[in-house]
Amino acid sequence: MAKQLKKGASSDMQRVTPTFTTTDHGYDTPHLDRMPPFVLVYNPRRWTVLAGRLIPSLHVKPLEAGVNGVAIARDGTIRFATARARIEEQGRTLIPYEWGPGGESSMQTVRTRPRGGPNEMDTYLSVWETTGPADPDTYTDDDAYSEWAESLVKDGKVRPCPPALARRMQERAARKLAREEALAEKGGAGSGMAKLRAKALARTVKVLGAAATTKRTGRGKAAAPSLEA
Repeated sequence: MAKQLKKGASSDMQRVTPTFTTTDHGYDTPHLDRMPPFVLVYNPRRWTVLAGRLIPSLHVKPLEAGVNGVAIARDGTIRFATARARIEEQGRTLIPYEWGPGGESSMQTVRTRPRGGPNEMDTYLSVWETTGPADPDTYTDDDAYSEWAESLVKDGKVRPCPPALARRMQERAARKLAREEALAEKGGAGSGMAKLRAKALARTVKVLGAAATTKRTGRGKAAAPSLEA
């Protein structure tokens, strides 16, 4: 039987909690693959309809050392002069980061564990993308992104879609619409999805039709070549 301590007696005994090692499975961190920093590039010949808006189809150009003239210094500074020159030579335009929403960058960094692995690192996403814990995928807010991309045209930062290009896009979309409407009318398996696709294509055709009929105010100069009698 344990002895009872007398009143006022001291003891060196202390309460303790043992420390256990734990394994962090990364369930609070996204499981996205690592993506390098990037820039957005505007090509006047590439357009798309998204969320009911005709917007430039911006190209995502990754900034990786040794790829397309990109070099990265030891301090992490990205040397992009060669790549920028190539972009401009091809008639394309680099979208500055400060053209992002609210005058801030269009890119964000997120901590991730690729495929749930043990190593945590940074990955780069657009500001219109979101993800979640243990999620290997991202989700884009198409409405917010298309509104921003459309603003690049409205603010005069990039040239609008040429009406001739919009007309060709409309013709292709109209042919697809006709096929989907035919499938929907047949009924049977797949007709429900065909109706949904036809509905989306009808909106696309309408948007492109408006752009195809846009009038340009610019006119050519009068020309009268000299002809010998």
